Amino acid sequence: MDYACGPEAVEKQKERTELWSAKLLGKKFVESEVAPASDSEFSLASIPKNHRILRGENAVMTLDYRPERINIRLDSQGICTEVFFV
Repeated sequence: MDYACGPEAVEKQKERTELWSAKLLGKKFVESEVAPASDSEFSLASIPKNHRILRGENAVMTLDYRPERINIRLDSQGICTEVFFV
């Protein structure tokens, strides 16, 4: 797969990170295929199919480069603390 790089690609990645951070930060992850009933929660139905859920600050992850994949870090209570694309 050919990945774009340069100022335009960096800006696009920054915009996507800001968009998804605004949607998910501080919300609780509910492991369900159905959209949650509460605005303070999000589920698998709320995020792109190409995602990775990282549970805890020290969660192990592969180092493969997939800039289209959203990475969502959760704390011990399942609250989203970070969103990034790598």
